[in-house]
Amino acid sequence: MSQYALWLTSLGESHDHLAQLIHQLSEQYRGPSFEPHITLLGGIQGDEPAMGEKVRKLGATLCPIATALQWPACEEEYFRCLYFPVKATPAILDAHEQAKVILGKSSDSPFSPHVSLLYGVFPIQIKQDIIATLPSDLPQQFLVSELKLIRVESLNPRDWHLVETISLQGPAG
Repeated sequence: MSQYALWLTSLGESHDHLAQLIHQLSEQYRGPSFEPHITLLGGIQGDEPAMGEKVRKLGATLCPIATALQWPACEEEYFRCLYFPVKATPAILDAHEQAKVILGKSSDSPFSPHVSLLYGVFPIQIKQDIIATLPSDLPQQFLVSELKLIRVESLNPRDWHLVETISLQGPAG
């Protein structure tokens, strides 16, 4: 049985700007590169064909979601080294709850939507310096319109594999 994650992603200019920044930071600080995303649900175990079916069902129920990035933050956690918190709107919280129901996953940990910029372990001063020099033209608001099923074979992003991309099919909300 494999492990999976569900990502919300955007298309177009906002995605491209964030992808470029993530790539630049990963090269400069020798961290892994990854696609910009909001992890809707992680740590899901299951059979891949069944997972794909459930994720397609979820994608058919979710509408594209307007997201707003908040001031950059950092933590002493590898995957939350440097990130943008995403405003926890009713739409994104509802999408998380629907994902848990459809995929049969209960979670005791709180859902904190965010878009990571850099993975790793760095001194706080380096993270604060990065935040101080972030470009001013980064998108602050964008629409997430895709749901991606990712097979997670290890904690290393190079071992994360796209299984399926589903367009959110409901009307924009």
